[in-house]
Amino acid sequence: MKTRLYTLAILIAVTGCTHLLRTTGGSDRQFVGKWRSFEGPGPIKASSDLMVLADGRFEMFVQVVADETFRKDICGTWRARNGELVLRVTGSNSDEIVPMEMSARIKKGKLLLRDPLDASKHIVYQKSIR
Repeated sequence: MKTRLYTLAILIAVTGCTHLLRTTGGSDRQFVGKWRSFEGPGPIKASSDLMVLADGRFEMFVQVVADETFRKDICGTWRARNGELVLRVTGSNSDEIVPMEMSARIKKGKLLLRDPLDASKHIVYQKSIR
């Protein structure tokens, strides 16, 4: 646990985002950061919440509203590598989500997640207050 927090401190020092390290909730749920993404100005709306936990896990909740609504819950582990967060997906409530790695970087309080389907694009997550 101390090694993971030390790695996190290095990541925060590299990105300059000291305001992202805070704890909320009970002692078993210490958050490194919480972000939210909204996409789709047209008829298809998508939202996603990403929680990065101090114990090395992350949780992502994706909801898409179109003709019907569906929700995907994704979980996994994270680590720091070269100033980026590397999210390793290890589980979900859907067979459509396969184990994979995604990378993200923090810039000006926003989390930029590299789109797993198109590496030239990023999904922008705003910092969530709650």
